Amino acid sequence: MRYLFSILCCLLLLQPAFAAEPQKVNSELKEVTVFLKGATLRNTASASVAQGRSVLLFTGLSYNMLRESIRIKPDNCRILSVTQRMNYLDLEIQDKKIKELQDELLKLNDKKTAWEQELTIYAQEKEMILSNKSIGGQENGVDPEKLRLTAEFFRQRLSDILARVQSLEAEIKKADKRIAELGNQVRESAAKNIYPSSEIEVSIMADKAGLARFDIEYFISEAGWFPAYDFRVNELSAPMELGYVAHIYQNSGFDWKNIAVTVSSADPGNNASAPVLKPWFISQYNQQFEYSIQNPTAELNRASGQVVDQNGNPVPFANISTDKGSTGTSTDFDGRFSLALPSGAQSITISGVGYEKQTMPISRSAMYIQLQPTVSRLEAVTIMSKSSDKKSSAYSDATTLRGSRGGQQVITDGVKVRESGAITHTNVNMASTAVSVEYQLKDRMNIPSDGRPYTAEIMKREILAAHRYTASPKASKEAYLSVFIPEWEKLNLLEGEVNLYFAGSYTGKTAISLNNLKDSLEFSMGKDPNIKIQRNLVSQKTSGGGILPNKTGSYQWSTEVRNTGRSAVTIVITEPFPLSAEKDIKVELARELSGAAVDKEKGLMTWELKLQPGEQKKLDFGFSVTYPKNLNMRFE
Repeated sequence: MRYLFSILCCLLLLQPAFAAEPQKVNSELKEVTVFLKGATLRNTASASVAQGRSVLLFTGLSYNMLRESIRIKPDNCRILSVTQRMNYLDLEIQDKKIKELQDELLKLNDKKTAWEQELTIYAQEKEMILSNKSIGGQENGVDPEKLRLTAEFFRQRLSDILARVQSLEAEIKKADKRIAELGNQVRESAAKNIYPSSEIEVSIMADKAGLARFDIEYFISEAGWFPAYDFRVNELSAPMELGYVAHIYQNSGFDWKNIAVTVSSADPGNNASAPVLKPWFISQYNQQFEYSIQNPTAELNRASGQVVDQNGNPVPFANISTDKGSTGTSTDFDGRFSLALPSGAQSITISGVGYEKQTMPISRSAMYIQLQPTVSRLEAVTIMSKSSDKKSSAYSDATTLRGSRGGQQVITDGVKVRESGAITHTNVNMASTAVSVEYQLKDRMNIPSDGRPYTAEIMKREILAAHRYTASPKASKEAYLSVFIPEWEKLNLLEGEVNLYFAGSYTGKTAISLNNLKDSLEFSMGKDPNIKIQRNLVSQKTSGGGILPNKTGSYQWSTEVRNTGRSAVTIVITEPFPLSAEKDIKVELARELSGAAVDKEKGLMTWELKLQPGEQKKLDFGFSVTYPKNLNMRFE
């Protein structure tokens, strides 16, 4: 009996230790690695720990952390267990603030409605007064005293009505302004606070009391980035410029303030394993003559459309990404977007703050995308994770972008002329890993948790690229400039949109595709008004017919090309000629073709001209067609 009493006393003494609340520790975000889809967050925290076993509760963490990704590295203690849970209390407090704003908005709308109704009453009273201005009758004259009193009544009452109407209109104007402000506050608060925060409960064992430091790392899915480029051509005789930028967005539930951001070309959500081919069985009963691989649909060059909410209202700053590579963009204030597509892209993914993420196939026509609001919240999740012995990377005040490395040189006639791809401006420090390159931004960044893309400049390179003009005068009298970048794969390029600028003017967009197997990367810079082209029909005549079975039509053209620019140019002129698909119709080219290269399979004549500034050249060409006289054939 005495033994049982002793056990009960010990349990009673130990009960406070088991029931003690964990010690709350606020962690601070220091560094972020943003992947194409997702991000790794690194926090630091310090806490005074007692000797022996104790429990710490790390707060202020993102709501959508991946539980398997949690890594905690302590000093001066050991990790015994790790448990993740959700904190809904702060969300409830914020919900109360939003409710207060909504209540004020509702009361103000009620007041505005009452004022508008009062305005209507005064308008009707004014109309009634003005419609009863007649005094006396046709036979009886007007009593002067009665006239005076009536005039005073009209004057006083109309003055009162107009003064009150003016006052009501001023109140309604003030109410409209306040209603707009409250509406914006409600939307912004709801967008930033639609999720709870995460907390990590950590059980530790310390050999001695003291201050312990903790490094906390975890992965979230609601973040990402997409690259973009600015390609500028000012003078054709001068080096060209290629600027690298990164558009970063996040919706972790809290703003990233003054932190080092790492931007990585890796995509943790994409399966990095090579495909495994299964045996391909055929038999007389199973005639599977093709291996079961889904054939891609025809490729598109651009996707465009509008993103709206469930009520049809535009959704600005929604993020649009493709299923191939890192190409992406965001919607404008009207919810519209236009995205240059990489090779092989079949679908786009649309995400916005407060809306469910949606993936849909790319359409040739303008896409109308309706997002549904997020209605579900994360449930509390409890996990156990062993401490990792893997060393964490040192923290630095840097932002990183990973890609591939390499230099570039332009070689003419076997002689190295000048290195191309030289960095002329950089906002980064470079580092590399076994499979990637890292660009570390020298400046820290502020990225709000609103899902909008924020731009970080990476670097600018000097490009020594070849250029060429092309023209097809039969289709258009415009000359189009194309720029060719040799050994483009050595420029650390990722798939993304390219903004094109020529002579200081924006000319359009294109996209870089890593599926390009050509030796040079080609950018079409648009039309150049300095190249003047004039195409004229010199002669046409028809012979034969009559008693002869056939007719012959002969045509002769001339094309004049003039360079009015300040730089020498190379231009390729292409003209088509008809190809006969029947033996009764014969086509012969003229003897004088001004040295054209002839492709008789495609029906094309091609000239490559080199024009100095102010130089003009003339091309003569033509063909004749012999055909049965019963046909009426004419060529323009």
